[in-house]
Amino acid sequence: MLISLRPKWFPGFPNLSRLGLKWVSTATTQNPEDHLRLFFKCRTNQTHTDYELALVSVLKSCSSHVAVFQGQQIHSIVLKSGLHSNTFINNSLINMYAKCGFIADAESLFGSCSELDPVSCNIMVAGYVKSGQLDNARRLFEIMPRKGCVSYTTMIMGLAQNECWTEAIKVFKDMRSAGVIPNEVTMATVISTCSHLGGIRNCRMLHALVVKLQLEGFVLVSTNLLHMYCGCSSVWEGRSLFNEMSERNIVSWNVMLNGYAKAGLVDLARELFDKIHTKDVVSWGTMIDGYVQVDWLSEAMVMYRAMLRTGLGTK
Repeated sequence: MLISLRPKWFPGFPNLSRLGLKWVSTATTQNPEDHLRLFFKCRTNQTHTDYELALVSVLKSCSSHVAVFQGQQIHSIVLKSGLHSNTFINNSLINMYAKCGFIADAESLFGSCSELDPVSCNIMVAGYVKSGQLDNARRLFEIMPRKGCVSYTTMIMGLAQNECWTEAIKVFKDMRSAGVIPNEVTMATVISTCSHLGGIRNCRMLHALVVKLQLEGFVLVSTNLLHMYCGCSSVWEGRSLFNEMSERNIVSWNVMLNGYAKAGLVDLARELFDKIHTKDVVSWGTMIDGYVQVDWLSEAMVMYRAMLRTGLGTK
């Protein structure tokens, strides 16, 4: 397990000792305070590589827990150690500040880089988006070198989060034109974006692309497609996709249920509702709304009382 995580998390540290592997294994799971104590405890017994890895690992923990104070302590150690020119450590610092919302500090470190690095650019674009600085994200995205899947996906997600639906699709088209292959996160985001624009033709085209890229096995991708089909009033195509899904979660069931309810097909909605093993408040609410929509008020009341008996209505 640790070996498989190593290239993904810390590609700059190919040869790790047992202590180094410990840093990898605790990078996102350990409390930053505990992580920092472990760092100081092991500080004198570490190899140079382990020491650098430890810094990156603690910074990753600080990013995950939004612990900027502990991150600033590590930043101070980095400066005293003369390791601020280490690309992996510097990128980890930028990431920590950006994720903690200290975008000015992230910018300062980013500006100190001797050249534009795709990883640091991706971090800054995500940081700008998170802080609501979409124009800065756009400007950096335009000039950044060697845009990859992460770069395009980050920009598409940022635009989608800010309801710039058409622009997000344009970036996706640019991504395809550049020959960059989308992953499941890209496709889930693009499908969700297209849901706001509508059009069954777009839905079918994206569905075909998902199949071509062999991403239909990802539940988020298929669920977003299902939502788009139902949103385009194509419930039958949605049901066909639902039947083909290799994995479904409660969101998938609720989306299909909502598709039937919105179309006024309450009998089919009820049939599906009864098949949901672990219903949540959305499942019950959707079914009740479906009955109300077709004026089956007595059935809606029966359903509401049944929901209350489960305890969900009291939460």
